[in-house]
Amino acid sequence: MAGLCEGGNEPPGSLKASKIIAQVKNFKYLGAEITNNGELNKEVNYQIVKANTISGYLNDTMWRNRYLRRETKKKKKEKKKKKKEEEEEEEEEKKKR
Repeated sequence: MAGLCEGGNEPPGSLKASKIIAQVKNFKYLGAEITNNGELNKEVNYQIVKANTISGYLNDTMWRNRYLRRETKKKKKEKKKKKKEEEEEEEEEKKKR
């Protein structure tokens, strides 16, 4: 079993060769999933899903807000559409590389 060792008379958290700490493939640290190979795809996808969910809630709130003028709402929608198109173009360029 590969891993770090934790020791006897030392304060908690000190490393010393007496107890073996098991090596794991992944674990959560400060809300982010850490993997043994440094891969971030799963974490990035999770953050994208969270951001899209919040964006959807905010978009819905904006369209229901009767105090915003229709022109303002249309401008926001056009900016969002333009940003989405730019992201899709970037993604296509990455696939070509």
